[in-house]
Amino acid sequence: MHIKDYGETYWIFPFSFVPYLTPIKSFKKLCFVSEEALMVITTVLNSNLFYWFHTLISDCWHFGQWHIEQFGANAEVYSDIKNSLYQCHEHLVESYKSNRICRYDSRIKGDLYEYRISLSKSIIDKIDILLAKHYGFTEEELDYIINYDIKYRMGIGGGSSDDE
Repeated sequence: MHIKDYGETYWIFPFSFVPYLTPIKSFKKLCFVSEEALMVITTVLNSNLFYWFHTLISDCWHFGQWHIEQFGANAEVYSDIKNSLYQCHEHLVESYKSNRICRYDSRIKGDLYEYRISLSKSIIDKIDILLAKHYGFTEEELDYIINYDIKYRMGIGGGSSDDE
């Protein structure tokens, strides 16, 4: 998994594929025991639920393996919904790749992908519906998680909030 370990915005940026053209020092690679574990954990970490959790325990600027460990993200925990998470993962990767643009960045002196993650929000919401069922959330709790910080995450009211 590739994670952007600092400079977070309103999205966490965990990817199961190489998310850049020119290597960027803010991306780190984490390894998993299997491709299936990578897919499950990447999908869970892209959820609104994990974003909410991250805002509670972090400085909202840095992101690292300890955040994942604190959340208790472990592929075996989600065995009851893993097939659905695999499907969400495939849709999410497809959406991320189709909603990115390539641009030159003078800071890195190279090209990079800029992701429009807010355009994948409907898929991310489906992930949260699965997680809500898994954890036994009420409809009100699910609604809270899906809409948490939505004004800023979706860029409503000024400026884009999900650019690289």
